[in-house]
Amino acid sequence: LPLLEGEKEVVRGEHKNVLYSIAFANVGHFMVTTGRDKKAVVWQGKKGKQWEAKEKIAHSKIATCCAFHPHSGSSPIFVTTCISGDVRVFRIRTLRIPTKDGQNKDQTEKKQRGAR
Repeated sequence: LPLLEGEKEVVRGEHKNVLYSIAFANVGHFMVTTGRDKKAVVWQGKKGKQWEAKEKIAHSKIATCCAFHPHSGSSPIFVTTCISGDVRVFRIRTLRIPTKDGQNKDQTEKKQRGAR
């Protein structure tokens, strides 16, 4: 199985401690990370590169896990958990906003669907 490592990208600075999980959305340009620092971070990338933190989600305890719903389409649904037992469900909506030059610009909006 051939693997390409030369095109890797290292992203640092959003978590202050150990990471516990990383999940990628089926659409390929969103990922979520969770960590000991009690937060989950929603990332957005372009063609699987240039990852940028878009949203930081505070948790009451250590954020231990995240996963995307496998069939949530262009508005990905993901869950996070923490050691208190809380499970939180979110949906990422990508809005197409026309710019002055007539191009469409993606803008990410995170909606929490429920808590605990």
